[in-house]
Amino acid sequence: MSILQVFLTLSRPKHPPINLTPLRSLSTKPSPITNESIPSRLIALINPSGKLTGVFHKSTILSQLTSEEILIQKGSGPVPVPKGEENRDGGGNEDGSGEKITLPICKIVKKKELYLRDKEKKKKKEGKERAKTIELNWAIDGNDLAHRLGKLKEFLEEGRRVEVLLAVKRKGGRRASTEECKRLLEKIRGTVGEVEGAGEMKPMEGKVGGFVTMTLQGQVGK
Repeated sequence: MSILQVFLTLSRPKHPPINLTPLRSLSTKPSPITNESIPSRLIALINPSGKLTGVFHKSTILSQLTSEEILIQKGSGPVPVPKGEENRDGGGNEDGSGEKITLPICKIVKKKELYLRDKEKKKKKEGKERAKTIELNWAIDGNDLAHRLGKLKEFLEEGRRVEVLLAVKRKGGRRASTEECKRLLEKIRGTVGEVEGAGEMKPMEGKVGGFVTMTLQGQVGK
């Protein structure tokens, strides 16, 4: 090795290895905060009906859980804390007056109950995301139209996505006039307007009097 190579080797800066934390996968809904992940030494515990039962050390509650139970954080809020406890948990007054401090509001739930509840929510969400289809013909009679518009309103109130398909009646059916077609579209949009938060997801596709697709979305958050 030459003198130059020795010099370059000795003068090269030595950096400690960098520990890279894997990025968490993006999710539309954060996972619930449970057990040791609850960010406080003290917690406010509520009973199944939502009534506050008291302030406890998190470790005490965790030590009393069965293998079928889990401690879950439902939120946070100001809670009266026993004198002397507040300062040891990052809040309260120096004189130990037992002022209210913000603590995690927690609840003990059965793991099976939590699983079934999440499964039901997922089932409802999947049901709402699955589009409903309503087929109409431009020359539809009044009674049939009233029934179909009633179903449309029902689906929209449930928060569903609805595709309304309009077409000419098959095989020799009466052909609606341009004015009738326009009035039918007005009635459909009028029904959508009766449902708060509902609307058209995208512009109507097709030609009035021919084959038309309307994509509607019900109340968001239902």
